[in-house]
Amino acid sequence: MDGKTVIGFIVGVLVLLTMTLYLTAAGPLDFGEIALSILVLFMVVASLKLVIDRAREIKKGHAGEDEMSKRAGHKAGYFAYIASVWVAVALLWYNTFFVDEFAMPALDFGVVIGIIVLVPGIIFLMATFHFLRKGDVE
Repeated sequence: MDGKTVIGFIVGVLVLLTMTLYLTAAGPLDFGEIALSILVLFMVVASLKLVIDRAREIKKGHAGEDEMSKRAGHKAGYFAYIASVWVAVALLWYNTFFVDEFAMPALDFGVVIGIIVLVPGIIFLMATFHFLRKGDVE
């Protein structure tokens, strides 16, 4: 295994351990905290799958990252960027229009930032898996 793979695996395991400690030691969690925790756990598990797949390729003697996987990452990054812009716009509309007009509860700052960071991250991981499985990234 190369250094990036080992570090990625160690970071993923440490995040899983930290999330486990947080969820077991925290008191009663509200819906927003549970939802953000599930998103973080999904991202960590998906990232660990990418790291494990890369380690398997290296173990077989192949390159850890080839041209297709780089292109898949770039295209997935583009989609995640576009998604982050639209998620931010949707949250702005929600916190201004829907809260005022339909008396819906406003999202606090921490939840908004969590959504703006985590949703594009999940879209990036899902798009990366899709493009790697599809094979044609043009």
